[in-house]
Amino acid sequence: MMTKQILKWTCAVLLIGSITTACNNNETVSEKAENTSEEIADVFRTEREELRADLEDMQENINERLESLRADLEDASDDASAEIEEQIDNLEAAQKDVNAKMKELGNSLEANWKEFKKNTQSWMENMEKEMQS
Repeated sequence: MMTKQILKWTCAVLLIGSITTACNNNETVSEKAENTSEEIADVFRTEREELRADLEDMQENINERLESLRADLEDASDDASAEIEEQIDNLEAAQKDVNAKMKELGNSLEANWKEFKKNTQSWMENMEKEMQS
């Protein structure tokens, strides 16, 4: 009889200990999930700001190139003028694209972030190649 009571009390203590441990583990899992969410949000914000800075640099490069081309246009021959004007038109269109990308960046959601980032980086690489030619 005494053995049964000891066994019951032992089981009760183990059950209470298991429930307490399970509750603590749930809190730990919940805390880990919250921390992970915060880390993901921080990465998103950091990448977003880096991309914004890259777009601002692109905008500055386009503006400098436009300024240079407009100065060249003043002394250019008729043949060269046509080519320079075409480059200016292309860069002015690129300026509008940069502005649209900046606006889209402000509106982009985390769910679409990776695709937006990839497309924007690809576009910037192409623009850099065009400006170098």
